[in-house]
Amino acid sequence: MKIIAVFHDNDLHSGGTLSFLSVIEYLKNEGNEIIGIIPKKKGDLKEYLNKIEIETISCSYGGNVYRANRKGLTNIKGILRCFVKSIVSVMSALYISFILRNDGYEFVYTNTSTINIGYWISSFLKINHIWHFREFCLEDQESLRLFDNSFRKKALKADKIITISNILDNYYREKYKLDNTLMLYDDISPNYITQFDVISKEDNINILVTGTFSEGKGQWIALKAFEKLNNPQIGLYFAGKINSYAEEMIHYVQNNKIENVHFCGMVDDMKELRKKMSFSIVCSKSEAFGRTIIEDMLSGIVVIGANCGSVMELINDGYNGFLYKYGDIENLCCIIKHAISKECDKVTIINNSLDFASEFTKNRTAKKISSLMNDE
Repeated sequence: MKIIAVFHDNDLHSGGTLSFLSVIEYLKNEGNEIIGIIPKKKGDLKEYLNKIEIETISCSYGGNVYRANRKGLTNIKGILRCFVKSIVSVMSALYISFILRNDGYEFVYTNTSTINIGYWISSFLKINHIWHFREFCLEDQESLRLFDNSFRKKALKADKIITISNILDNYYREKYKLDNTLMLYDDISPNYITQFDVISKEDNINILVTGTFSEGKGQWIALKAFEKLNNPQIGLYFAGKINSYAEEMIHYVQNNKIENVHFCGMVDDMKELRKKMSFSIVCSKSEAFGRTIIEDMLSGIVVIGANCGSVMELINDGYNGFLYKYGDIENLCCIIKHAISKECDKVTIINNSLDFASEFTKNRTAKKISSLMNDE
């Protein structure tokens, strides 16, 4: 089978790209011929695809979303920029379709709901389209779609919409009245399984917070809880590209002389960093899946997550991690105190979480998508 795989970015640090890539690699190993469509942006995805012998086409296209928290002229500019990107996406889709028109491709497989180019390619070539939705948009990325109704019509024409959690699936079924969705949790590479010493995990008290710095990810909540605990034995580590949001936090830490807080920036080897961690905190208010939760569990890390979004689908409170009341710093402090105490059976929680997370390393989603394509 010949498949056109449409990537939304060119960044191998992106969780969405890594999840999509795991499916693409499985499909390729199954003997399918794949060509990758990637945007002309800085990144190392193209080099990696070429390394695994997947041909690529780079062209200009962008998202059909714009920032929701801007006002006045800035907001108008954002909408116009989004509109221009949508037009460029159609033109690039025409270009790609012309190049591939006689090559016998049967499927377009598109990553994320924020790009339309995959829809246009499938329409121009008159071939099947599987579309992988990974985000709410406003709720988790603080962005709005350009022409909501038009987006719905495009989504309904897809042969199948893949969603990555039950809460995300219900969101699209209820808000956009989509009846062609299928929920499949993301696959995680078994390479994330880390050999660790349970005793050393019990002895050190380093806490990890991973993700893009933003209000939706809630890093401030973790920082304020850490400050309130005021425990010199605990270290707090933030992993994520430093942006203006992170810089505000850094200044706060410096001005208030809060010790043992580490801003690691973009980390190339998260596996190595996780070896030093015993706990992690997920503070997001609208997590669409929670890939880092599974990655942390596979590294023997006890995860403490906010009781909202898809986090509650992954953490069984007290069994394979802990839940705290979203936004409640006092409650988060209490959970952390319990988790680091001698009364907490961390060994059992680590073993339970490892058993649970290991199920995500079995290519279940890739196998199902392969089956969907072969059934068409």
